[in-house]
Amino acid sequence: MDSPSFRDRVESGAFDKMVLGIGLGAGSAFEQDVMMNLLESQAVREAETIASIGAEDSKWVAWSGGGDYGNIDLPQIQQMCWWYYRNSPFGKNIIENYTFLTVGEGFDAEFDKDADAKRWKDRAEEIGWYNEHRTWVRSTFGFGEVPLVLFPLTGRMNGKPGKKTAVRMYNPWQISDVVTKAGDPKAIRYYKKVDGSKINPRDVIHMRINYMGNYKRGLPVLLPVLKPLYYAQKFLTNRHWINHVRARIPAIRKVQGGRTQVQAEKARLQVLPKPGTYAIENKTTEWQYPDYKIHAADAKDDYRHNILAAASGVNLPEFLVHSTAENSAYASLLAQESPTVRMFQDFQKLFANWFRPIIAAFSETENFVMKIPLVVPRNLKEAGEAYGRAEIQGACSKRTYAEKLGLTWTGKDGELERMAEEGFSPVTSQGDFPGAADADEPEECLIQRLESDPAFLNRIKAVLNNGAPKKGGAHARRT
Repeated sequence: MDSPSFRDRVESGAFDKMVLGIGLGAGSAFEQDVMMNLLESQAVREAETIASIGAEDSKWVAWSGGGDYGNIDLPQIQQMCWWYYRNSPFGKNIIENYTFLTVGEGFDAEFDKDADAKRWKDRAEEIGWYNEHRTWVRSTFGFGEVPLVLFPLTGRMNGKPGKKTAVRMYNPWQISDVVTKAGDPKAIRYYKKVDGSKINPRDVIHMRINYMGNYKRGLPVLLPVLKPLYYAQKFLTNRHWINHVRARIPAIRKVQGGRTQVQAEKARLQVLPKPGTYAIENKTTEWQYPDYKIHAADAKDDYRHNILAAASGVNLPEFLVHSTAENSAYASLLAQESPTVRMFQDFQKLFANWFRPIIAAFSETENFVMKIPLVVPRNLKEAGEAYGRAEIQGACSKRTYAEKLGLTWTGKDGELERMAEEGFSPVTSQGDFPGAADADEPEECLIQRLESDPAFLNRIKAVLNNGAPKKGGAHARRT
């Protein structure tokens, strides 16, 4: 026997009460035929939607294709993550926070020679360094990997690279394979493009993250959270449509009698009365305002669970995924920030190592130090006091103290230049005068230096008097 149709199940009373609480009895204000046609078409759409969701869910587990990561189709995943960055508010927020917390004010270099610094500044403007390296970082987090190619290309695979004049980012799916030497999975022979051409590995800086072992490709930051992000987005969409339906049918008017009475009442009143209207009805009619049991408070926890799953998958506190701290106390925010700050400091070291050969190629020197932006902790005041005390006691240098506070040490307008202009010595307090190693307190360090270095005392007097240091400082009277 064939299974009953949707209409048969409705007419038999199996669906006499629908999800939205609309009755289908003879006294309904809706035509039964119209209502059943509507419900039948809706059921078909729901069945198609459920089938598509099932098919879509199956793709999260098994993807077609092959490669380093088994049956994962990496280009398809990378493009899907790119779609989520462009279309999902949560996906975009995650990638932008990753980029901002890693790049900050931007990576740069501090050179020993002014000529090298000027050369790099000119070349950085030519290649658009400030904007370009942010795009590279953002794309690395979004795609999981970014091949940066330095031009002009080296002709032979074993040739020595020449002077580089440009750098270009390839989309990862433009590189079909990373071919390594036999028996050495770390030694790359060449990068193979989709058109079959090869690129010398010396011309490529392959930035990749989230890989394990000897895998040659990276994985996107959003890969572990695609499913929670999808569910959160669908959850919001479904809530939107449910409330749409609720707003469309705010009241149901029940009428006693047959078809004639229903049609008469329908012709008399088809819309809700205006505000302030007195409704005078007889005993055969009734107004009902159904409670659809879809209040936002009932669904808030379900929605948040998807957000928490996404936050866990990208190692971020909830407020960095959803841009709200309403579910967290101040103390818990500090505890959540600690591992997050450490994670981005590790990312910064990775990108600094990748950016260094680019800066070296365009500045034509290796004599520089990478300037890594500061991931600002919430307790910056306490960090400043701690490093200040460490500098006074000789546990760290003034340069370390300045860099930990996000200040530039060398170069034009650097702290070293400013200290020289103000007449202060850029050397550390401890280790530069006799007896400093025996001083435990900042006051003792200062007193012993004043006693052992009359020139230092003379400079302090000159600064206080707004005058130049007096000659013969070595014979100045000690105080």
